[in-house]
Amino acid sequence: MSSRRQYFENILEELCDCCTYQDLQNKCKSVAEMMEYTVQCEQQTIVSTDLKVDRQAKQIYPNDAPVQFCPVKVSADGNCLPHTASVFAFGDELSHEEIRARIVIELVNNEDLYLSQNHLIKGLSPTVKVPQSLAANYCLYSEHNIAGVHMTTAVIHTVFRDEIMSIRKSKTYMGIWQLHALSSILGVKIFSVYPQLGNKGVREHLHRLILPQTKCSRTDIIQIMWTSTRTQELTREHWLPNHFVPALPYTTPPEPATTSTTPPEPATTLTTPHVSEPANTSTTPPEPATASTTLPELATASTTPPEPAIASTTPPEPATASTTPPEPATASTMPPEPATTLTTPHEPANTSTTPPEPAITPEPATASATPAEPATASTTPPEPATASTTPPEPATASTTPPEPATASTTPPEPATATTTPPEPATASTTPPEPATYEALKRDLPMPETLFPMTAMHILEGF
Repeated sequence: MSSRRQYFENILEELCDCCTYQDLQNKCKSVAEMMEYTVQCEQQTIVSTDLKVDRQAKQIYPNDAPVQFCPVKVSADGNCLPHTASVFAFGDELSHEEIRARIVIELVNNEDLYLSQNHLIKGLSPTVKVPQSLAANYCLYSEHNIAGVHMTTAVIHTVFRDEIMSIRKSKTYMGIWQLHALSSILGVKIFSVYPQLGNKGVREHLHRLILPQTKCSRTDIIQIMWTSTRTQELTREHWLPNHFVPALPYTTPPEPATTSTTPPEPATTLTTPHVSEPANTSTTPPEPATASTTLPELATASTTPPEPAIASTTPPEPATASTTPPEPATASTMPPEPATTLTTPHEPANTSTTPPEPAITPEPATASATPAEPATASTTPPEPATASTTPPEPATASTTPPEPATASTTPPEPATATTTPPEPATASTTPPEPATYEALKRDLPMPETLFPMTAMHILEGF
């Protein structure tokens, strides 16, 4: 026999030697102050304890109890509840003397607590009708209850103390008060499993959850079942329990507690990609911004892609359009001689666009003096009109990003320097404008009746 078992056997003998309840109170107080060992509940399973299934108890196991638990056999010798608690604390039945001694000490030292209505109702189902005094009902289930006696506070205390004095002895039956004390000793919640047999009112008070006197950190609940060794002899209506057995899970259930501590890791992994995505998105916007600032001409060209064929001829016009609105007329009127000198490069442009009109180069000066007529001339010939109508669309499109264009054209000289070829293009665009009556008549052979004499005289006058 181990020294621990011997230690509690000696304590139990000392408790049994107390002749009065007052002597027992004094002994329990001194023993509790000098207790050398502690006890706690361990998570046990059918596999770890190697206990056999109690088939008789399993037949009456209620369907409103947890299904993952199964009642197992322990010795039915009057020490069944200490045997059951020893299984939960140590994995076997051998330490039943320690459990009995601890139950006696717990009840004696906390008598007022275990007779308190506030403590006893903790864990009761909300659907249960709570009696005025649950301790009085517990007295009715005790073997020390005197039938026909009115349940006063003094009677309740008497029944409670008589029961404690009797359970000091080994192989003495225990009941509901001892289950409350056991919950506090093991520091764990206990579910008292009562079969769906016998008196229904009794089951309402005994089929319940029992909480320890101090708040416990454990979330698991152990199952202790009321059963009987005489179940076959009793009817369902007159069934009475006389035995306790532990109800254990087949496999260990601590995994849920372990998995409950792991959620922080998924939370961390979820936040990591969440942060990286905004970072990526924050880097992508600058690239479009950089592209828009570094390539303004590409932005202008991006407005013209709908007409790629005209885009080759259009680049001169955007320059002309950008320069024409601010000061095209000023440029043409202020230096007339440069306009004459521009006729030299003007001829290649005429050769590229209209080869037959090299001789019309002298008229640009005259045409430059009349910028109003080109609009009329541009509308008369269909082909130039098409060319002239095409640029307005880019001009309109260029109005969409006017500020960027203006910002980019603030230094017009660089734009002119880069677009030196466009100036010949400017000259090439002017030839259609100075078209005279003879030129129009030569290029577009039409009946002279289309041009009234009045119009002919006006054109010749100019």
